[in-house]
Formats: sequence, C-alpha cells, structure tokens
Amino acid sequence: MKKLMRLRKLSLTIVSILLLLIAVNLTIQPAMALVQKTEEAPGQILYQSRHTVRDSHGNSWQVILFKQTKSNQPDTINLRLVAFPGIAEFDHPKTLDISTINGQNFIAADVFEKKSPATNVGQYDLSAILNKLPEGYALRLSLPLVDEQSLILNIPPSWVKEWQEVAQAT
Repeated sequence: MKKLMRLRKLSLTIVSILLLLIAVNLTIQPAMALVQKTEEAPGQILYQSRHTVRDSHGNSWQVILFKQTKSNQPDTINLRLVAFPGIAEFDHPKTLDISTINGQNFIAADVFEKKSPATNVGQYDLSAILNKLPEGYALRLSLPLVDEQSLILNIPPSWVKEWQEVAQAT
C-alpha cells in the first residue's frame, strides 16, 4: 500500500513537471531575425532582414529584404531570393508574383533584368508595394523560373511585419 502511494506521488510529480515544461514552451515566442543596420559608407545605410525558407519542393532559400539609403537619393527596397546553385534558375526579366491568402495580388519588378550576379539569384523592387501588403497575412511568392518551373515560397505574417519595419527604418 505504501509503495502504491509513493508511486502515485512520484507519477503526480512527474506529470506536474511535464505540464510545467509544456506550458513554458508554449509561451516562448519563436526566434525572429533582427533588422540589421549597417553603415556602408558615410551617408549610406543598409537595413536588412534575413531568413531561410523552404520552397514547395523542400529546397532551402535565402530571403533577404533590404533597404538602402544614400544621401540625396531616393531609398530603394529590394527583396533578394537566393537558391543553392543548380536548384533553380530565374527567368530574367520576368516579375515576381506576390499573393495573399485573402486574394490580393501584387507584382514586383525584376531589378536584375539586364544582368544577374548568378542564375540562382533573383532581386525584386518592393518599394512601391511593401506598404500596401496587408499586416497579419502570409504571402505566397510565385517565382519566375526558366522552363516554366513552378516554385512557391510561403512567407509568414511575422516576416511581412518585419519587412514593413525595415521600410520605415530611418
């Protein structure tokens, strides 16, 4: 009888500890990339947000949104998408199609329409549309690739919010 009572207390203690650990893990927010600020030269500031995401085929991509500010020049806000070499080849100068779950569609112009640093790199001008993207919605990026390959990158709402913070950075 005493062994049964001790076993019951031990079981209750273990269950309590497990529930406490689960509760703590549920309240911890996932790590977010910080907006990085770099002074490239006097009067020239670079703000950027970097993330890694998997496409609809499971391949990893670097997703970098950056804003460049230069003295006496308009700010530029670009989204750079980078795959491992051989995974994908961008079809320049096609635009990047961006859609939201609520049916809004946006188009971003290809910055590398003349010359790309590599075939697996695409860069798109988000200056005109970033402030129009709705907060709280995930984005779906349809990548313009050669051979009409279809690849999708899903961007979570937290990244969209972070991108809008980059756009507002001064």
